[in-house]
Amino acid sequence: MKTKLEKRADQLWKTYEASSPAFWRKYEHLLGTAKDKVIKREETLLSVKNTASYTLYEIENSKTSSGQINPIFELLFSAFCITSLLAGLITASLDASKQHFIYIYVITFIVTLGLLWDIFFKKDKEPPQVSGYKVLNFAPDHITIERGDEVKKIGFKYLTKIKYQKHCFRLTAKFPDHEDREYTIPLFDSKGQKLAQAQIKHIYQRLKIGVQNNR
Repeated sequence: MKTKLEKRADQLWKTYEASSPAFWRKYEHLLGTAKDKVIKREETLLSVKNTASYTLYEIENSKTSSGQINPIFELLFSAFCITSLLAGLITASLDASKQHFIYIYVITFIVTLGLLWDIFFKKDKEPPQVSGYKVLNFAPDHITIERGDEVKKIGFKYLTKIKYQKHCFRLTAKFPDHEDREYTIPLFDSKGQKLAQAQIKHIYQRLKIGVQNNR
C-alpha cells in the first residue's frame, strides 16, 4: 500500500509540465516534506537506540576504595604482633633456649593465624546488605546519575577517565573552570550480588562509545 507522500507524488506527476512554475513549487514542497519525515524518523531511531537506564545497587561491605588495607596483609601483620608477644611471654616463663623459642614461635604463629583467619574473613560469608541504589541513565550526549532526589548530569564530552574497579566504575569529569570531579557507579543487583561480567562490559562499552561519539 502506497503512503500519502507516494500518492501525492503520483498525482503531481500527472500534471507534469516542464515549463510550469506551479509544478516545480509543488515539487520542491513535496521534497521538503519527505526530507523532514526522514530526519524525524532518524532522530527517533537514534534516541531509542542511545537511551537506556540501569538501576545499580550499593552494598555495605563492598570494598570500593582502592586505599583500603589488603586483608591478607592486615591478617599477617596482626598474627605477627600477637605471636611475638605470646612467644616471648611463654619463652620467658619456661626459661627456654633460643632453639626452643623458634619452635614455640612457629607453633604459636600457626595457632594464632588459624584463630584470626575466621575473625577476618567471617564477614565475607555473611550475605551482603543493600544500602542504597543509583540509577544510571544514558542519552545520546550525556548520562545522568540519580540517587534519591539528587540528579547529576555529565556530558560525555567532559568525561576524561572511565576506570573499572572490583566493585564499581569510577568516572572522572573535567568541566570548564572546575577541578576534576569523580563519580562512582556501583555494580551490584537488588540482591547484593555483583553483576555478570557481560553486563559490566555492556555498561563500560556504552560509556566508551558515548565519549567517542561526542568528542
